[in-house]
Amino acid sequence: MKSILGFGISSAPISPKTPQVAEVHPVRSLVSVSFQDITKHYTYYNDRFDLSVGDRVYVSGKLAGRMGIVASVNTKFKINLSDYEKVVANPKITFHGTYRHVVDKMVACGDAGVDADTFRGWVTPPVPEGQEPPQIVMGEGYCLPLDGFQQSDDVDMKIVERALEYCQEGRVRYLSVQNGVGTAFVEGTCWYEVNFRFDGATVSELYCGCPYPGLCKHAIAVLMTLRVLLNNMDAENFTAVDREFFLNTVIAGKQDITLS
Repeated sequence: MKSILGFGISSAPISPKTPQVAEVHPVRSLVSVSFQDITKHYTYYNDRFDLSVGDRVYVSGKLAGRMGIVASVNTKFKINLSDYEKVVANPKITFHGTYRHVVDKMVACGDAGVDADTFRGWVTPPVPEGQEPPQIVMGEGYCLPLDGFQQSDDVDMKIVERALEYCQEGRVRYLSVQNGVGTAFVEGTCWYEVNFRFDGATVSELYCGCPYPGLCKHAIAVLMTLRVLLNNMDAENFTAVDREFFLNTVIAGKQDITLS
């Protein structure tokens, strides 16, 4: 029997569809921030948030667009603002609901779990001040049977091989299907969003936000992940989060976890 993880911040679970946003009282600080694959910590000025060690942040400057983790907080300082880049966002990453381990994912069935808009806010940096958001234009999208999609004329087998590597590396970090509408986030050189519709057999209106001019490895990796998950569970609506991402986030967020 598969173990189930249930957890929450308080005894009264908060619905992910209507999150409660706590009032923020900014505390001016200099924060040291670490970034994945970079040994050096960088210091930023913060005047927007009340930050603590372990908080996730986005910053301005050369590392804009990469999420960092606060390593230390200093509130005793006197600086020249022109010498420092700033903290520009502080996404609060928390989980609520009941999840179970399916393959390499933690899955919440039904409409529980983290919705796509919330996850997008975790991994997508804010648009810099004064910059217009990108204009998104879509065509028809791809339409493929989930089983046997490799036989489609739109599929390049070399891309399938790369997509398989992505699946083996767990790069499909998030995959949700709710009432036939699917959203996934794939971690590559940056985060890519894949959107689609699914009727239980056919994937349609399949798009990826990457610049590849064809059916890309990100979209195919999502199809592979969807097929594996459905072969290992019985659910029409679900949210799946990469297990490593899930556990690291729970630990970093100091969330209460109970086993049942």
